[in-house]
Amino acid sequence: MIILLLFVALFAGYLLYSDPSERSHGAVVAQESSETLKDTVPNIPAVVEDTVSRTKHYPGPPKREQLPEKMKKGEKIDLNSADSVLLVRVPGIGPSFAKRIVKYRELLWGYYYCTEQLQEVYGMDRERYSRIKPYFYVKELPMPVRISSFEGGELRRHPYVSFRQASALKRILTKGDLPTWKGLYETSLFSVDDSLRLSPYIILE
Repeated sequence: MIILLLFVALFAGYLLYSDPSERSHGAVVAQESSETLKDTVPNIPAVVEDTVSRTKHYPGPPKREQLPEKMKKGEKIDLNSADSVLLVRVPGIGPSFAKRIVKYRELLWGYYYCTEQLQEVYGMDRERYSRIKPYFYVKELPMPVRISSFEGGELRRHPYVSFRQASALKRILTKGDLPTWKGLYETSLFSVDDSLRLSPYIILE
């Protein structure tokens, strides 16, 4: 017990009268040694192991096709001549939407008469439309087709002509008459909006 008390007294005296810098010297040396060790160890990049199992009969899955580079702001393409490969370059359009745009163009007898018609593509929302519209323009349109060259069934396949409208036009054409917009308005089957949408595709008179 006496020996333990003497040891405690000697240690307390050392702490009281020793230089504080000497006591911290060991900690500083340890820190410097640790930092020096970090500097000497090279930065070895992590190795990404190929986890695909291959055999002489199986070379592994095919590489995924990379999408083409997206168009830059200010670039424009013709909405009616662009195929699905070119359409996917437009920011906001992927392969599925590109096919929908082409498909709807085919339903519209081969052409959009204005870029606003993109709003009618299935699944198009306001945000996507606002994003993609600046990248498109419409060149000169083909001449509309005279109504006398169509039959009711052909007209019905256009997205802007309903079944009842196509039937009414067919009855008029069967009689040998040529419909006018004024006369169609009176049937209540056609509106001014209908004439605005259909005029780029059909000539009545």
